[in-house]
Amino acid sequence: MMQFVLAIVSRYSSTLVQFLISIIVANHLPASDAGVYFMIFGVVTACSMAAGFGAPDGAVQLIPSLRLAGKLEDASRMLHAILRFGAITGLAGGFLLALSYWLLTSDLAAALLSGLRLAGYSLNFTASQCLVAYGRSQFGTFAYYGIINWVTIIVIGVYLALPFKVSLIGMLAAAGIGSSLGALITVSALPLSVFRGIPGRNFPGAALQTGIPIAATRVAQTLLIWSPVWIAGIVFSASDAAVVGVASRLVMAAGSAIAAVRFSVRAQVVEFAVANRWSELELLGKKIAKPATALCIVAAVATLAVGPYVFPLIFGKGYHELWWVTAILLFGVLVESMAGPADEALKLLGGSRFMLVLQIVVLIGGSFAQYVAALVVGLWAQLLISSISFGMMYIGIVSRFVQNFGVNPSIVPVRQKFRRDQRM
Repeated sequence: MMQFVLAIVSRYSSTLVQFLISIIVANHLPASDAGVYFMIFGVVTACSMAAGFGAPDGAVQLIPSLRLAGKLEDASRMLHAILRFGAITGLAGGFLLALSYWLLTSDLAAALLSGLRLAGYSLNFTASQCLVAYGRSQFGTFAYYGIINWVTIIVIGVYLALPFKVSLIGMLAAAGIGSSLGALITVSALPLSVFRGIPGRNFPGAALQTGIPIAATRVAQTLLIWSPVWIAGIVFSASDAAVVGVASRLVMAAGSAIAAVRFSVRAQVVEFAVANRWSELELLGKKIAKPATALCIVAAVATLAVGPYVFPLIFGKGYHELWWVTAILLFGVLVESMAGPADEALKLLGGSRFMLVLQIVVLIGGSFAQYVAALVVGLWAQLLISSISFGMMYIGIVSRFVQNFGVNPSIVPVRQKFRRDQRM
């Protein structure tokens, strides 16, 4: 239980900092510039999940087994290869983002700063996964969710204290510097053995093979989360994208508990499955789902009750629609919370390809439906479609897990044809 508490505290402290960053962006930038900031942030977040092409996720599955078998040198060699490969792919991704943004907008400064931010996020993602794989899951979880936010808000504070006019370029610079410094702190927490030149093969082939499907689902998931922001910006305006972007950050707070715990219990999920301790895995999932769902319900009630009055005071008059935008998006997060760690468990236990197909179908179909709804009806219809499709995806994930393994690690009421102990 203490593991869950530490993970949730880590995630919520990070969410609080990101909430403060969103307030600063909303209050110091015009809504149109804030919308651009959030759209870039979404691209950075999604692309950073692809760092290492799945090798960091593969490490979470492979490294614990090597360490338990006493193969510490092999574990260090693999971590070294994964960290280097993740850093290289992160730098390549940052370059491609900078080039693409420059070609689209001709804004070289914003392009370079966006690329720097992606490189930092990618390196931090790789290093934090390596920490979790090595057994330092508490700091790895904090680094994954929090370290960049904490460093970034310090850099933003310094920027605001300087005698310069606050601008989009300035905010992008603070974010780029913050992500880079945060990544370096995470890398410095890795054991020294990872940085030693260990002879032998240094390409993380086994980790890649294991982790590519998992990473692909992670990228698809992030694209799903940010799709309402991008579509709102394309169909309506950057100002509308700013409102949806801030709402997505508020909604993330409600889903923080489930996200943090999912990240920290992955090794435990694999351990229970390998040991055929399915009833314990089911109990673990329900313990996670119940408090996460309760937090989401409280967030929805608070949004409806005080959001219309409080949000404009916090974020400014341009955000008077924020309360109902947030309320609509919370429905999808409610179903996600009810699903517990079912999605992470399904990925780790061989269902990553199914999840990837399901996510791609929901991403393509849902995005098209959002776009049509936005054109024909309006913003509220677009967001409702987004939330419903997101929730239906999680119902499908839980149904698949129950069908494959005979246990339900969630509180989503799905039909269960057999119990795992009956099959055994």
